[in-house]
Amino acid sequence: MTNAGVSIATLAPPPPPPSAPDAPALPAPPPSLRQGAAGLGPLPPPPGKVGRTAKLYLLGGVIPVVAAMVLTLVGALIPWPVPGLVSRAQPAMPLPPTVPRQKPRQQQTPPTPKPTEPVNQPGTGPAKPPTGGNLPAGPAIPEATLDAARSGRPVPVQLPGVTAPVPRSLWPGVNPGPRYAEHIAEVTVTFVVLTDGRIDPASIEVSGPGAAPLKDATVAAYTPLLFQPGRVGTQVVPILMTHRYRYPPN
Repeated sequence: MTNAGVSIATLAPPPPPPSAPDAPALPAPPPSLRQGAAGLGPLPPPPGKVGRTAKLYLLGGVIPVVAAMVLTLVGALIPWPVPGLVSRAQPAMPLPPTVPRQKPRQQQTPPTPKPTEPVNQPGTGPAKPPTGGNLPAGPAIPEATLDAARSGRPVPVQLPGVTAPVPRSLWPGVNPGPRYAEHIAEVTVTFVVLTDGRIDPASIEVSGPGAAPLKDATVAAYTPLLFQPGRVGTQVVPILMTHRYRYPPN
């Protein structure tokens, strides 16, 4: 039943808006939109979340730090080494003995000895040094050597107790001249060294195989030699010397 004042035309839906015949047509959608979201590639992760690769790098840095912290904490709480573990692993090595450091010893000056008197046996007087001559300064000289020194004749140098004269220069070189340049000789020279260190020219004797051509040259070479005088004990005496050389020297 309708109201008398309302028209049926007012109850119908309104007509659509007129189309614009001059508007450009829209382009067709791209294939990615027609195939769905797969054509756009992987979507970025939502904010606040980390990718799988980043998680691996993060764990690779965090795990060693956490392990170091745990070991440090365990070492601070538990004394190391653990006695039970050390005894099972290997026997304990004994520690080397501790040597106390010695202080440097101070040098002590020895006390000055006090002069002591000779000890005498009961009923005797104080000891006295022997009198009547000098004390022996060395080994005893044989009586035969003393007799040779008292005789006034030259004392052979080979006798025991004789101090031989010492030459003050090198032994001379004998040069008989170019005439005997190829000559070979074994020469023995005997001479007397006087108490003043000179050689007695008259005492020079030259002998030996092939020594005759070298006699004059040998006497001329040995005469100017000087010696420190020889002795028998403390007494200066003439000494009979013997010297040998080979010519030529090399």
